Amino acid sequence: MDSERMMTVSTAAIRGLLRERLGYTGLVLSDDLQMGAVKSAMSLGEAAVEAVLAGVDMLTLSFSRANASRGSAKTVHAALIAAVREGRLSEARIDEANRRILELKSRLEEARP
Repeated sequence: MDSERMMTVSTAAIRGLLRERLGYTGLVLSDDLQMGAVKSAMSLGEAAVEAVLAGVDMLTLSFSRANASRGSAKTVHAALIAAVREGRLSEARIDEANRRILELKSRLEEARP
């Protein structure tokens, strides 16, 4: 599918296969951005930006005490803000992801007994 990039940050996999070929319109949740395969390939901040650019709507971070003390959520937030300010990541893409998150939240609330 994409011999160059892991699926978490692969536009070919997420936008190409999942969204375009398979017609999936729902929320896309990333693998843990702190797993070894990601950490060995790129920084946490870059992984977050690349995942969102590829079409991921919600990012997963494992929160062990070690990871939390390193400020991983702050790192991701800062990287996403910087990417928007630099023009790498559009506000429209952030809005698209937010819309999918809110749609899922609404459906889950409606399904509550």
